Parts: sequence; C-alpha cells; structure tokens
Amino acid sequence: MTLVYISGALVLGIFAGSELALLPWPFFIAAGPVLTAALLLRSRPRVIYVFLLAALLVGMGRGAISPVAGPPEHLQTIAGATAVEISGTIDDYPEPRGGFTQFRFSIEGYRANGEWAESSGLLLVRAKPSIPMIEGQDPPFFHYGDSLVLKGALTLPPVFEEFDWQEHLAREGIYYLMFRPEVDLTGTGEGNPVLGWVYRVREEMAASLGRSLPEPNASLSQALLLGIRGGLPSGLKDDLAKTGTTHLIAISGLHVGILVGMVSLGSAALLGRRGQIYIVIPLLFVWVYALLTGFSPPVARAAIMASLYLWAVFLGRQRSGLTALSAAAALMVALDPGILEEVSFQLSFLAMGGLLLLGPWFRAGGLRLVARYWEPEGVGGGIVRFLIEASSISLAAILATLPVVAVNFHYLSPVGLPATVLILPVLPLTLVSSLAVAVAGIISETAGQVLAWGVWPWLSWMTGVIGVFSWAPGLTVDAGAAAPYLTLLYYALLLLFPWLARRRWPRALVRSELPEFPALSATVRPRLRELFHQKRTVLLASVVLLVVAFLSIAAIQPSERLRVTMLDVGQGNSMLIQGPDRLTVLVDGGPSADILFLEIGQRLPHWQRSIDLVVLTHPDSDHVSGLMGLLEKYDARHIVQCGVNCTGPGNEADYQAWQALLRRKALEPLEVQVGTRVLLGESIELNILHPPPRPLAGTSADANNNSVALRLEYGDVSFLLTGDIEAFAESYLLRQGYPLASNVMTVPHHGSSTSSTPDFIAAVDPQLALISAGLDNPYGHPHPETLATLGRHLPSDRILITSEVGAIRVETDGARLWIDTER
Repeated sequence: MTLVYISGALVLGIFAGSELALLPWPFFIAAGPVLTAALLLRSRPRVIYVFLLAALLVGMGRGAISPVAGPPEHLQTIAGATAVEISGTIDDYPEPRGGFTQFRFSIEGYRANGEWAESSGLLLVRAKPSIPMIEGQDPPFFHYGDSLVLKGALTLPPVFEEFDWQEHLAREGIYYLMFRPEVDLTGTGEGNPVLGWVYRVREEMAASLGRSLPEPNASLSQALLLGIRGGLPSGLKDDLAKTGTTHLIAISGLHVGILVGMVSLGSAALLGRRGQIYIVIPLLFVWVYALLTGFSPPVARAAIMASLYLWAVFLGRQRSGLTALSAAAALMVALDPGILEEVSFQLSFLAMGGLLLLGPWFRAGGLRLVARYWEPEGVGGGIVRFLIEASSISLAAILATLPVVAVNFHYLSPVGLPATVLILPVLPLTLVSSLAVAVAGIISETAGQVLAWGVWPWLSWMTGVIGVFSWAPGLTVDAGAAAPYLTLLYYALLLLFPWLARRRWPRALVRSELPEFPALSATVRPRLRELFHQKRTVLLASVVLLVVAFLSIAAIQPSERLRVTMLDVGQGNSMLIQGPDRLTVLVDGGPSADILFLEIGQRLPHWQRSIDLVVLTHPDSDHVSGLMGLLEKYDARHIVQCGVNCTGPGNEADYQAWQALLRRKALEPLEVQVGTRVLLGESIELNILHPPPRPLAGTSADANNNSVALRLEYGDVSFLLTGDIEAFAESYLLRQGYPLASNVMTVPHHGSSTSSTPDFIAAVDPQLALISAGLDNPYGHPHPETLATLGRHLPSDRILITSEVGAIRVETDGARLWIDTER
C-alpha cells in the first residue's frame, strides 16, 4: 500500500501546486534534500513519511508549471468578425446533432487583409454540409480528415447556470465556436490513416444500426455500443437524467467499469473460474470497445484502468490492483495535470477503485446472506450468484462515484440504483446483439434488419425500465452547494467500510473463500444437449416458435381503418398516413430528422424500412429539414413536391440541399399542381387542390401561398391538408369552387393570423381542426384571432394543438372517426 500513499501524495501536490499558482523551482529544490534524507534513514516508517513529503513537493512543483491556458493571439484578433475565413481539417469523429454536424476543427490558416496566413489552434464547429458536399460526399457528409474552408463568426462558448462550457472546452484547448458557417470542401483523407480507418468503421456501424433499428432504439444502441449520443431524443435524455441512468450511455470509467464487470460475470458463467481463463474475454472486450468508440483520451484512460483491474482479479490480489491503479492515475496526472479536473478521469479512477475495494465486500455479504437461509444448487444457484454479483458491481461503482455526480451535476436520483440493477443484466446482451446488427448491416441491409429482431427486445426493455422509473415522484434530490464540502467526509466514511466489515464478518468472507455456486456452463450445457437430442423437445420448440410467429404476424395485419397522425415535431409540420392495405404516406418532415425518426419509429413496425409516398408541401426548413436524413434510413418509393411554384428568397438553402440529395440518390420527384390525383390503394384517393399552374401573385416569391394543399378521401370521410397557405391562397381556392368541405382539416400555416379567414373555415366546415405548433414558439402560433375564428365553428375540445396534446391520431373506417392524443 506504500505506493498508493505516495501516488496520493503526488496527486495532492499537483492539485495544490496548480491551484496556488506558485513558482515551481523552490519545490523541486526542496525535494532534493528530502529524498537524500530518505535514502540515509533506515527506519521504515520514517522513510515512508519522508518519501510522502518528497512526493508532495515534487507534485507541487509539477502542478505549478502546468501551462496556463489561453486562446491564441490571432484568434483573439479575428474573434467577433461576422465573416472570418479559416482553413483546416476535421480532427475527430463528426457527430450529427439535431440537424447539424458537430466536430473539432484543427486550424491551419486564416484570411487576413485579403491574404492567407498560417495559424494553429482548435475550434468547435457545428455546421450543415454545402450543396457540393451533399452531391459528392457519402452521409453523414463530414468525415475525419476532411480539409475545409469555413466562413462565419467566432463566438465564445456560453456559460450555463449549472455548467461552465467555456472552462470545459478550454481544458481541451478550444476557446471559440463557429456555428452554421459556410463550408467549402477542399480535400479529404488528410488525417491519420489508422484513425481514419477506425472512424470510418465506426461511421459504417452507426449507419448500419440506424438503417436496421427504429427510433429511439437506433440512437440508444449507437450510444451504448459506439458512444454516439448526438441522435438521442431529448425526451429520452431527460428520462435518463431524471432516473440517474445517464452513466449507462456515457463512455466513461463508470460505464466501462460496469460493462467489464458484467462481461466478466458472463465469461465466468460460460467458461468457469478455474485457471482465470475467463479474464481474457473482458480484457479483449475493453480494448475492442475502446477502439470502436473512437479511442478518445477518456476511453483510453478507462481502458487502462479496467485492464489493471482485470490484472488484479487474475492474480487474485485486489491490493495489487489498487496499487497499480493508483500508480497509473498518478502517472497520468503527472503527464497532464489538467485531467485531474476532468469528470471522465475522476469517474474512471473511482469506478475501478470501487470495484476493487467495495465489490468483493458487497459480493461476500450477499452470498453470506443467501447461504444462511438457502443452499441453492444447479441452475438456480448460478442465477442467484449472477444476480448478487451483478448487483454488487453496480452498487460498488455507483457508490464510489456518487459524490462526483452530485458535485458536477447538482442532483441525485434515488431510483438510479434499482433502475441500473434492472438494466445491467441485459446490457451485455444488448451490446453483443447490437454489434452483430452493426456488422451484418454493413454487409447486407437485409441481414442487419433480420438480426435486429435479436436486439429489439433488450433495447425495448431498457427504454421501458427508464420510462417507468421516470414517472416516479421525487426523482431528483438537489445536492446543494454543500456537496463539495461533504465529498471528503463521504469518502472517509466509505473507506472505513472494509475495516468495519473485517471486524464484523468472518475472515473467510473477507478473503472471498465462499462455497462456489455451480457455473452456468456446468449445469446448462449438459441439459441443453440432453433436451435437444430429444425429438419431442425439438418438435415442441418448433411449434412454440411457429405459434409466436403466427401471433406476431396476426398482430400486425392491417385493419380496415385509415390512420392519419399529425406528428409532434415541434414548430413545423409532418403528417403520417397509414392506409388499410399497409400503404404509408409521409407529408412533410418537420424541422429535425431526429424528431421525425422518433415519431415515425414509434408508429411504424420496427422492421419497416420503406415509405410508399413522401409529399413535400413547402420548402421552408420547418417542413423539409426533417426529410434530409429520411432517405438514408427509409426507402422512399415515390416523392411528390411543390416544385418551382413555391420556392423563393429566404428558403433556398434547405430546399436546395434537399434537391441535391435527390440528385445524389438519382430520384426524380413529381412536381404537382392542381388537378393531380394519386390513388393510394383501391379505396383511398389523394387530390391535389393547390398550387395552380402559375404562381399566385405572378411571382415565385410568395412561397406560403403557393404551397401544396391536398384532400384525402376515404369512403364518406375526408381530410383537408392545407400546408402553409395564407389568406390570398384561401381566397383563390374559394373563387375556383374546389371541393373544400372536409371532416378534418389541418389549420393553415400553424394557426398564423395571416390564414384561416372566416369564409375559408366556413367553406371547409370541419368537425375537427388540427394545429401543428411548437411549445412557446417565437411566432405566437396559433394566434388568438385564429383560435377565435375556429371557435365560432367548433367546440374547444375539437381544436387540437400538438404543443398541448402531443401527436394527434385520427382513424376512420370511411364512415366514423376515432380520435386519440399522445397526452
């Protein structure tokens, strides 16, 4: 344990030296005589104290010479300009985030006074691809090693109430952000070729999971397997935070520690613990996993510490593992004192330390408690042992990191432990099956979608557990400002636990000398062989599988109803139409592909990867942006769009990007106008009522008034989908005498005051009015005047707004209507 104390003194000195900001050389000078005295002293206790003092002094000197971070001078001079041109390369894994792609950008030069000058430094960039990139690059369009020229404004990172983003990025050498710059691709493949290959594999695996699984399962599997969290729906992120289970998707020491512990248990169950051969599987797992997640510094540190933990388990000496863990942590801090303040480093060290120090005690106590009342044998014994050890791993890691979570995130979740315990047993299965889907999907999309059946139950279990616990009252407890001061006291009490346990429990338990419950491999394998050699068992299993398959197919058989759902996509518009014969139509995509995927993923069968018809009514971003990622995940068989009649100034960027994507996919959309009829199966008809052959007002600039309006008919029931038309277009439709009367209407332009004139509403005479609007949107949609106009024709409970009730589903059999809302 001597090395543990010396490592602790060194780290403490580095922390003190960096905080006090003193001159380094006095500490190094003072350390010389202290070390000399240590060599001359023969009394072992005194030598240890002297070495501790020397380590403290050396640490203070090292901490004092930590470089003072600051932005490069040239960046300070150009910051604030509205159109700065900077050249460089993408030097990490670009991650999609809410319609944008975020990446770290290594600066090579910038334009000043009309000339390029060499430079260096890092930027955090969030950008959309340019039109040439969409046409020439594979999704996600931005790749590691791409050379770019960016034109935009440099801004400081914001400081939030509970998180100092400036300080966080400064530790990585990033001092400025660039959001939504103009992007010009000048080259590819400029980075490290090995790292480029790793990122490309990671990219292909992420795309494979996205194609094979619906949302939110796809983004959850990407986060768990690859550490890509940008696509997680905001609702799921909130539930993870409220239930204290965010650590399950954060690639940190806590995450790696729990996974290594669980994989070790599974490996021991299959191979047995004799000879410690089972350690090989988790050791290989941790490094392959680190590679797949991009091998970032936090993951690399966690992998090193996990390897040290496994080495200690292999030797059967937890104390040796703690010594090696402490020495490795001290060496990392000495090489880079800045990591001492990184939450990922703190979690890595504490999680592994918890597994080494606390895990055996929790395991011993649990097994002793079970053995006192019950002597399980066979498969039952193996399952009980697995559950005890899984709970011990979870409890040890969570308790060891609890103060760090409290200090950094300012909350605790009482349901975090039970939720984690319920999720952890299926986590290895989720990872293994997700890996199989990711690899198979790269080779064949069909193979990936078939194997997706194997991961879907585990992901659904995880989201179900998180969803159930998110409803529990009193989910979070504010840790308060006193949390930093209580941290030392907490760890002091926690370290007393093994000492108290040693006095309370028999020595055999302290050494984990417990009667081994039979490994699963020793009991399950012979039984399986015996069962599968019996023809009756095979026949029975086949019958069961056939019954399950038959019931599954019967459950998804199409009904005779037409289902029209106004999706809750925020401030935008998107409608999902599902016909009786499984025909699927998507009208608009809303402002975000991530939100769109979540909405349709919850309403389409998880294996469905095609949409029969996509209709774009309007070129603005709140209608078209969500469609940008659709063609990478779903096969759109036919596309109908507004075309040249509804394009105009202010909406070219997103619409042109959509057009570029169609060209890259070699898809020829049909540009519709009034009079176009689309038959959806045998009984459903889609009639285009607008726009006219020539743009209204004689110009193509009036995009709203020239957006697509259509009427959906099924039996005696009709739906009027009005897009973003305004009063001028409404008047035009009234003059033309088109059949407007409909049972259900979508209120034009999100309920804006420029639409929904009294004459138009009277002509439609709807029984139900649906409004798609985002909560607290800056436009004030729906406008009180529009609601008042609708209220003169409809009761208030027949005017439904997505910001209030969520997604709105209307079903009809051609004669009657059924209405359901999300909340």
